[in-house]
Amino acid sequence: MSLGTKVPEEWPVSDRSAAFGPNVWLIDEMYREYLAHPEAVSDSWREFFSDYRPQGVRALQLVTAEEAKPAKEEGLPPGAVPIVGGLARLVENMEQSLTLPTATTFRTVPIKLLEENRELINEYLARKLAGKVSFTHILAFAAVKALEHVPALRNTFTVYEGKPYRVVPEHVNLGIAVDVQRKDGSRTLLVPNIKAAETMDFPTF
Repeated sequence: MSLGTKVPEEWPVSDRSAAFGPNVWLIDEMYREYLAHPEAVSDSWREFFSDYRPQGVRALQLVTAEEAKPAKEEGLPPGAVPIVGGLARLVENMEQSLTLPTATTFRTVPIKLLEENRELINEYLARKLAGKVSFTHILAFAAVKALEHVPALRNTFTVYEGKPYRVVPEHVNLGIAVDVQRKDGSRTLLVPNIKAAETMDFPTF
């Protein structure tokens, strides 16, 4: 993309997406920064935004820090129910996870061998009257073994008295969210915690 490219004043979102592709979000973010603090962006960006008008189907609603007004505090909406107990802890963990830096990567792997091995294991367990193994069992155990090979992935981050710390845990405690149906038909998530999972062999796990 050339920053010297000028855009028409009425540029529909579909056209912007076609022109900029997956970078359209970057254009929008830089434009917000340009409106709030023009001096914070480079000369090439300032030239690009001099006649940039992100209007059309999904026009950006842009305001500077000086124009922004605090949201009006409102009471709880009708039907609000306090979350307590274990679910409250789950909510707290989910909220905290939003502040953690994350990196996502995708891999496509063949699973035919995984499926065949699962069938063999379950055939063996059926003869021993010892239940069945799910894909979750196998994948979770593989994740624990992967952490043994790359132990740095076990480390966590915390802040104590304003100073950052890297925490190296003694064991891998694995929590897996399980969708469970209650007696009344409603559903909830339970997270069983497997302590010191790296010390277990597969039958124990």
